[in-house]
Amino acid sequence: MPRPDPSSTTNRDDRPDEVLREDIRDDSDALLDALGELRRLESAKRDVPMSTPEFHDKARRIEDLARRIFGLARRERVDGDRLTDTQTESITDEAAEDSGTRPTD
Repeated sequence: MPRPDPSSTTNRDDRPDEVLREDIRDDSDALLDALGELRRLESAKRDVPMSTPEFHDKARRIEDLARRIFGLARRERVDGDRLTDTQTESITDEAAEDSGTRPTD
């Protein structure tokens, strides 16, 4: 099922909580991956002479990735708002349940 546009003014869509929880977890995973990539790109850009074509290329890629990160974070929040009830499990709990492992405290 296609995900609704997070900029929509509606507060709910027709996805059940189970699907919303999965989407939130998927977005969280993608967010963490993108943040790692952002860190890698920014670190690489720091070693490039400023105002060179390579510097500007990396800066554009970083800006594009930052916009994607912002969108993921917003979508995660919007989907959390759409859950019908307060949840008892965290994203880590949900992921561990799906993988058959439980996190250690």
